Amino acid sequence: MFQSLKIATWNLERPKTVSRKNAAILEKLKEVNADILILTETNSCIDLGPEYVAFPSKELMPSKACAYVSVDIHDVVNVSTG
Repeated sequence: MFQSLKIATWNLERPKTVSRKNAAILEKLKEVNADILILTETNSCIDLGPEYVAFPSKELMPSKACAYVSVDIHDVVNVSTG
C-alpha cells in the first residue's frame, strides 16, 4: 500500500523581523502539517523549531533565505544546497 506525502511550498516574501504576520505564518504552517515545507524568500525570523531541518540557500540581506524540510536528519544521505 502507498503512503501519501504532503509537500507544501510558500514564498514568504522576506518577512520582517518584528511583525505580527510572523505568528500567523507559523500558525498556518503548523496547521498545514506538511511532511516537507519549502519556504522561499524567508529568513531566520521564521523559526519552526527543532523538529525541522533548515537548508539555507544564498544570503538575502539582512538574513538568509531558508528552506525548512521536515525530515529526520538521519534520513538525509546527500544534500546539496547549490
